[in-house]
Amino acid sequence: MVGKVTKWKVLIPYLSDYRRSLILADFERELEKPHQTLKRYIEQLVDENILRVEGDGKHRKYRLNTECALVFHYLSIAEKMKTSLFLEEDSLVKRLYEKILPFMSDARFIVFGSYAVNREGEDIDLLIVGKKPEMLDKVLEDFGEVYIPVHKTHVKGKKGLDRRFKKELHKKHIVLNGTDYFVKLFGEMYGELGMV
Repeated sequence: MVGKVTKWKVLIPYLSDYRRSLILADFERELEKPHQTLKRYIEQLVDENILRVEGDGKHRKYRLNTECALVFHYLSIAEKMKTSLFLEEDSLVKRLYEKILPFMSDARFIVFGSYAVNREGEDIDLLIVGKKPEMLDKVLEDFGEVYIPVHKTHVKGKKGLDRRFKKELHKKHIVLNGTDYFVKLFGEMYGELGMV
């Protein structure tokens, strides 16, 4: 999924859990790049106070510095990068994105569940937060008849999402729009990113 490495892509492993503590080998495995390539970007994020280091030598672990005011913006950019990479690789979700694009001004959309992680399953789970767009049901029904069914969950706002569902959503997701909203939602869930 990762292609050319940037500091934003180095943050992708944190997008499923803001409390993760990673060693170089974790980055190497998840980003499928050698640690020599990744190390300079990791160190850049440490210098920018986005990541903090625990331990030393071979036992260095890297965590998000949730006290840094910029971490919210960095995570938001990383989410957008993750979505862009996903849409480049997955023509089915890209097609779904194109179909629901006209409805994105009134609601926020996020693909979640197994399809968001490994592109497997008999349907695509789609969460819609905000005003229920007119005609969306018909568009999703038509999409399901041609491609794969879309299981839609709709809530008016974040109060409609219980904590357990938010945790599952955070683990496996692709944000289609409303990136800042979802990064803030996930940060608030852990009492982090309170500065946003």
